[in-house]
Amino acid sequence: MKISATIITKNSARTIEKTLNSLSFIDEIIILDNGSTDDTLKIASSFHNVKIHIAEFIGFGPLHNLAIEKAHHDWILSIDSDEVITNELKQALEKQHLDSDCVYSFAFQNILFGKKVRHSGWYSDRHIRLFHRNKTKFSDDFVHEKILTEGLKEIRFKDHIEHHSYLEVSDFLRKLQIYTDLFKEQNLGNPSSFSKAFWHGCFAFFKTFFLQLGFLDGKNGFIIAFYQFQTAFYKYLKLWEANRKC
Repeated sequence: MKISATIITKNSARTIEKTLNSLSFIDEIIILDNGSTDDTLKIASSFHNVKIHIAEFIGFGPLHNLAIEKAHHDWILSIDSDEVITNELKQALEKQHLDSDCVYSFAFQNILFGKKVRHSGWYSDRHIRLFHRNKTKFSDDFVHEKILTEGLKEIRFKDHIEHHSYLEVSDFLRKLQIYTDLFKEQNLGNPSSFSKAFWHGCFAFFKTFFLQLGFLDGKNGFIIAFYQFQTAFYKYLKLWEANRKC
């Protein structure tokens, strides 16, 4: 079964080589770049199975669907530029008989500062990433996009995808800014307030650190919980500010 992998990139030079190496068994890799200024495209172009396309940022959901349109094969494996297919998962994929009436999900092993996260709501999260493009696509959400699954059966792979999303503290700050801005744009006009922002932030911390046992991840668990507080707090605070300006 021929599979096309699709990857959205922007300044992914630190992680893209490891990601592409893990996809050596894939016939075609579509990279849709949003204006990288580092060595992302130089690294990607050295792989024989990579095809590079350029597009402006139009939201994560629409971008994923645009990348899917550029693929030659109907089976799509959607991978982020900081994710790595393990050897165990590669072997499982090569053996799997694919059914177009099914979508396929994978467990994710998040790596923070070189250490596996065992709790904090980051283990093991699961996402659908393999599907037939004639049966489904991504939602059109600007952020927190997902595969549409109505009428389709989910098949769950037990093997992991490694996720190397946060290599430095600055990665938290960069993603905080991106995702809170996108949330504001996507939800403009919906009610928000300072108190709503504060209590959403508090609950996010409590859920991550206590209910999802983040304290068992030590200092990394606290960092994740505090990041969840900030993300929830600032996305509703930005929405409140934007609504007041309308």
